Amino acid sequence: KDWNRWEAFFRLSAFNYNVQDWIIWLPEGGLFRPENVRRVWSRGGAARLRLERELGSGAVGLEAGYSFTRSTNERSKDPGDPSVGKQLIYVPLHQGSGSLSWRSGSWYIAYRQEWAGRTYTLSDNSDWLPGFAVGALHLSREWRWKAFSGRLYARLENLWNKDYELVANRPLPGRHYQIGLNIHFSKK
Repeated sequence: KDWNRWEAFFRLSAFNYNVQDWIIWLPEGGLFRPENVRRVWSRGGAARLRLERELGSGAVGLEAGYSFTRSTNERSKDPGDPSVGKQLIYVPLHQGSGSLSWRSGSWYIAYRQEWAGRTYTLSDNSDWLPGFAVGALHLSREWRWKAFSGRLYARLENLWNKDYELVANRPLPGRHYQIGLNIHFSKK
C-alpha cells in the first residue's frame, strides 16, 4: 500500500577485461614479490539496491550489494604452469554487503554486514582462506557552531568478533572501536 513512499536506487554493472602483462604480487617467505602474468582475463558484475523512506522525523535506509569477479590467468610464460585457467590469488569470486540505517535530524546510526567467499592464496588454487562475514555498527552526530561544523562519530567494527584474514597468516583485528571528530571551518 505505501510502497510509493519508498525511493529506490538500483545499479547494475558488468565488466570484461583482457590484460596483457598483468603484474601480480605473490607471497614469498613472508613478503610479496611482483611477477608478470602473461595474460589475465577479468570479468564479472555487480548489483546494488538502496531503498529509502521518510518515517516521522527521520529516514530509514536499506542497502544490499553483490559482486562476482572471475579473474583468471589465461597464458603463462612457463609451459605446464598449474595457474593457467585458475582464479587469481586474493580475488574473491563472490562478495556482498547489506546495511540498515536510520537518520533523524543530526543523528545517524547504521548496521552494516559484509561477506566474502573463499579466497585463493596459491596460484594453482590448491590452498585458500575461508569465506567470512563481519558486521559493524556506526553512530554519528553532525553539529554546527558559528563558522564551524563537524561530525562526532563512534564505530564498532567486527561486531561479532570474527577471526578472519584477507591475506594468509595476517589476521585482522577482533572487535575494535573507533571514535573520531571531524571539524570544518568556513570563512564567511
